[in-house]
Amino acid sequence: MAFKKGNKFGESNKGRKRPDLAERNKKGLSSSAKKKIGESRKGLKLVFRSENPCPKCQSIHVISVGCSWKCGDCKKTWIKNRQKIEKKIRPDNPCPKCGSIHVNSNGRDWKCSDCNRTWRKNPKPEGWRTKNLPKPKLNNKVDEIKKLSKHMSQGQIAIKLGVSQGAISSFMNKHEIKCNSKYVWSNRDPKQQKQINEKISKSLKGNTNWRFSHEFPNKEEKKLIYFFKKWNIPFKYVGDGSYKISGKCPDFIHEDESKKMIIEYFGEFWHPFEDESIRINFFKNQGWDCLIVWGKEVGWWAKTRAYKVTYSWEHKLNTKIMRWMAGLDQ
Repeated sequence: MAFKKGNKFGESNKGRKRPDLAERNKKGLSSSAKKKIGESRKGLKLVFRSENPCPKCQSIHVISVGCSWKCGDCKKTWIKNRQKIEKKIRPDNPCPKCGSIHVNSNGRDWKCSDCNRTWRKNPKPEGWRTKNLPKPKLNNKVDEIKKLSKHMSQGQIAIKLGVSQGAISSFMNKHEIKCNSKYVWSNRDPKQQKQINEKISKSLKGNTNWRFSHEFPNKEEKKLIYFFKKWNIPFKYVGDGSYKISGKCPDFIHEDESKKMIIEYFGEFWHPFEDESIRINFFKNQGWDCLIVWGKEVGWWAKTRAYKVTYSWEHKLNTKIMRWMAGLDQ
């Protein structure tokens, strides 16, 4: 049975006015609330309050509107039970506009109770912003800074020229000037060298992952470690820097190092397709065979209550590694 759009009786609401909220909720209201709603619908009742006249027109027709009074004649509103602000006398801090000594505290500002002027309690000195400071003139000192950069650091150059270090660094970046860090370090005081070395050693102590900020092995490499154990593939993880080949850290090497076989994991986000040939050729020149495993070739497994479901990616990757180890895909 099809019903028309509208209320429960099938009548459409088109052309009807929205019922008043107060009228609709009358059933759940008290008697006093119902009376107030009825009076509000009839119109405002003017109450004569001779003890509380309007401050503007001195009329006694005053209406109560929430937390304020309202004049029925001139519509002036003022707050009920407003506390009178005491005018504190401060002869040592007069108003800068009218010279009045009736000054009150208003948060971070002072406020004059006569003319309502506000001003800061602790004004900052003129020129405290960098925009107002005089800019250093370094345009004619390019050659001088290039000579100084060969045997001085940015801080030493800034002290010599009487300029901030930020101005020197931005100027050197703009003109592509670099400091000779080796010369600067060799000519640095031995006390400063010791202090810097101590800071570096403290930051590195207790941090096993000092090379990068991420963990070793990462999530994808953990998948491969589990995969190698599951399929009995004789490769061990050395991607934490424990094994290096002419400065390069491979991810996995054969447990028998005499075979000289490497498996590298490449994520598509970090490595373009061109990196595969570059990495293989580099290790080939060092006498190692390398196989690249891409992220799209590695999936994950679904755990159930009784067993683990093996996906097809494991079979494909296993056959790829076995063929490579046998020398069939070379």
